[in-house]
Amino acid sequence: MELIQILKWLILLFLISWFMRPYLRVRNLALWDAGFALSLGLGTALSFFTSWILSALGLFPFDEHCLLWVIVLILLPALALVAKKCVASDSKQSLPDALKSLWDDMRQNARRDLKPFLCGFALFTLLFALAVWMRGFKPELSCQTEQYMDFGFVKTIYRQRCAVPEDIWFSGNVLNYYYLGQACTAFLCRLSCVSPRYGYPLMLSTLFAGMGAMVFALAGAILTAFFARTDAEKGADASFKRNRIAKTFGALLALLATTFAGNGHYLYYGILIPIAEKITGRTLTYREGGYFFPDSTVYIGNYPDLPDKGKNEFMAYSVILGDLHAHMINLLFVVPLLAIAVDYALDDEAKSFKDRLPDSRYVLIAVLLALFMGCNYWDFPIYYVIAGALILFHDLAVYKDKVHPLRIVGEVLLKGALIIGVAKLLARPFEAGFTKMASEIYLCKNHTPFYKFALLWGIPVILCLMLLLYLFVSRQRAADGASIDRAGKDPADVLPLLILIVLISCATGLILVPEVIFVKDIYGDEYARFNTMFKLTYQAFWLFGITLGIAAGVYVKGRKKLLTIITAVPVILLSTYLFCGARQFMGNLLHPAEREGLDALDFLTRDADLYAEMNAIYFLDEDPREHVRILEVSGESYSTDCKLSAMSGACTYVGWNVHEWMWRGGWDIVGERAGEVRWFYECGDPVWCKDFLNLHAIDYVFAGPREYTKYAINEAGFAQLGEVVFRSEEGYCLFKVR
Repeated sequence: MELIQILKWLILLFLISWFMRPYLRVRNLALWDAGFALSLGLGTALSFFTSWILSALGLFPFDEHCLLWVIVLILLPALALVAKKCVASDSKQSLPDALKSLWDDMRQNARRDLKPFLCGFALFTLLFALAVWMRGFKPELSCQTEQYMDFGFVKTIYRQRCAVPEDIWFSGNVLNYYYLGQACTAFLCRLSCVSPRYGYPLMLSTLFAGMGAMVFALAGAILTAFFARTDAEKGADASFKRNRIAKTFGALLALLATTFAGNGHYLYYGILIPIAEKITGRTLTYREGGYFFPDSTVYIGNYPDLPDKGKNEFMAYSVILGDLHAHMINLLFVVPLLAIAVDYALDDEAKSFKDRLPDSRYVLIAVLLALFMGCNYWDFPIYYVIAGALILFHDLAVYKDKVHPLRIVGEVLLKGALIIGVAKLLARPFEAGFTKMASEIYLCKNHTPFYKFALLWGIPVILCLMLLLYLFVSRQRAADGASIDRAGKDPADVLPLLILIVLISCATGLILVPEVIFVKDIYGDEYARFNTMFKLTYQAFWLFGITLGIAAGVYVKGRKKLLTIITAVPVILLSTYLFCGARQFMGNLLHPAEREGLDALDFLTRDADLYAEMNAIYFLDEDPREHVRILEVSGESYSTDCKLSAMSGACTYVGWNVHEWMWRGGWDIVGERAGEVRWFYECGDPVWCKDFLNLHAIDYVFAGPREYTKYAINEAGFAQLGEVVFRSEEGYCLFKVR
């Protein structure tokens, strides 16, 4: 069963990547995998987001019907080429001739690209298999994080077949959250015919593998741009081979640094301190029991405890923990946007403004930014700035001798306005029913102690600055040499360096911003900076990681052994974090007998205490209706409450209270609903209970272990209003409202 689900999922991802390749309009990036990885990310984004928009506009349900639009999307580039061949003024062709020419081109391209494409798919599959194997040791959903919420979103969207879903924990209202990442998961589940209970862990594995494969391809392509002059001299075998070795090594280091690695806290407390303890025989650890993998993400504000909590998460931790969060899902779409912007920044051909304005890459950037607004809003301003910086510095470098700098800035601002205008238009179906939860910006009163900041970020910052210094010195020496009198004059020489400067500057800015300002939310002063730091540094981590891989490749190419060691050794040591954390959280990955499988809901069958809730969930799953409303305990956040809604996709009257408080912008409306739920279970008044059920169109009432724990239940109020469809030996009941 598990293998079949995996194969169906992988086949879908392969097809999306293969058939959506024409949309990856990169002109300057030499992608070793013929675009497999970036086409997977971009193709998933385009096929999902355009399907979601059309479904949100009411054109078709958000289910298998989306496949019809995906097919149209796949055919559009081919139809455009046929039309171009038929109407081109210089070489008009008849329709049959145009179709034959297109078919010949497609076969030729397929023969050329299939081998590297399959190699890229093989790398992705290898990483995917590793993540799937790991997930099988800890597949169950945990209420201690937000896995109930994440799975509940996926299940609800999947069940309702609706692009704009009803809130699982606030029935009768549209979900007021950035849910497009979970909607994309439901979309892939529908097209692959995989249920969410398997789709949830498979999506986690896809994000890990997709991130690794995309970073590997992008880092290698950027290194190719650095080595372009040497690569062109293919007569020099030794130089060409060294370039290939350098690119592979750098790309591999970038993959490890972004997807496997931890931060400096892990290096110090998880590796160096245990070694020092063994050598000295002294206890040097900061906590009883020694290093624990989540500590690296909450070092700021803890150990020792301080009244200013911060969060520094990264991909390896996310994969181990298993939360299918927006910031993690959006990485699948963030890397293609950066690749498109980098591809633009590598253009060294000067064009007139009229010729360079209608660039398809602007459209792709706008579409992806629009998706970010509904998936992980923080990434919208982050990558709007990064893409804008790459475009601006590129234009200044290429056109500085032809156009006045102020005019260049004005042209870039115009392009930025057009991009944000298109993005806002495409995001309108999402924003129409959405109310922002937090938008006020404040100056920070608290700041990270320098030693903690240095421990977390010292390694990437120092190594990146070292790379820039090395490149500047190398360029200066080249400029001083008699044989290279064009160094610094040709844009092709400076553009790769500008790209690195932008990436390093933006990554550094992302870790510094939470020390200056923060976005206020419902949490108190102690956690004022928590979410801002979390979302910004998550992006900084992978930007630093890809830059470190590029640095290693540059040093290998330049035969700088010491610099290579200084860069590679910390990255390799940090990359053991994934396996250290997995062992602590999931157990011994080398013991297949301990592996439980991928079914995210199978834990319900293994715990006798969950018998009543499990059977109620199964009964709700069998209800053929897409929209089902239930009444269950008004649950506390991060508790085992609200299982029925989260795991069946049925919507309850009010669920995890603190989360709804944040999503609804205040406690009053949430508290009022919580009070009504309590009164329903305790009042014993059948008239009031009947009116309540009718008013809110509730289909089922559950009186289970959580309800009996929290309320003094009086079934006299509702027992006669419904039919008992399930009753456990303990007396727990699921009532179907008549």
